[in-house]
Amino acid sequence: MMSIPGIVYTSTNSKAVVSTQSTGKFEVFIHKSDSLNEDQKQDSIREVTHRISRKLINIGLQERINSSLSFKTTSIYDHSIFEAISMVCQQLLVSVIQPFESLLNAFVCSNKMEKAFIFDIHPKIFVATDNCNPFEMHTYELCCDMLDLISDFGCIYQDYEGSEERGIFSTTSAIRLSDSRLFLKQVNRNLALICIQQTTENDLTNSGILEYNFQLLKDGIHSVLRVANM
Repeated sequence: MMSIPGIVYTSTNSKAVVSTQSTGKFEVFIHKSDSLNEDQKQDSIREVTHRISRKLINIGLQERINSSLSFKTTSIYDHSIFEAISMVCQQLLVSVIQPFESLLNAFVCSNKMEKAFIFDIHPKIFVATDNCNPFEMHTYELCCDMLDLISDFGCIYQDYEGSEERGIFSTTSAIRLSDSRLFLKQVNRNLALICIQQTTENDLTNSGILEYNFQLLKDGIHSVLRVANM
């Protein structure tokens, strides 16, 4: 539940932003939600929305700000905070999100993947995901856990395709689960592809196709970043 200082802080900062620019979007994170079920989370969002709206009415900014407010429940004890930050960051990357999604859609369909993500490695946020299958928190958590594992061992087992100055990395990992496999393939110094695929009898045969399609995806990502000057 958001405290009174939190309500005041949100409204005060909203007023400061509006005074300097006419447009803007406000993302409000409601923390410590790990002990709440889905109904309780929705109740918390409704109450916080109501209390902030009342505060905005008092300072005369409801009409200008209320439609630009977005609320997310988060916790540091699960992956919801990374998901929420990912959603916010994607709004700042509009020039690359759609091309990335198209590349991931083609990759998922070509390799019969369940889900694929492009992760920013160090902050553990996903830059983009495919639209072929719905987003599931469980799948996202598996990918985050794999990223944690690779990060822990990365300083020991880093593999370079080129010199460190060029920043070209080739970290690759696969983890077998009961009925599926997780793959991680590093795209560049900051980005990595993490995807999940159902286990089949043709794993060895498909590995070559998977590697070929990954190279196409990697080249596509580099092209998008180059055009976007990022």
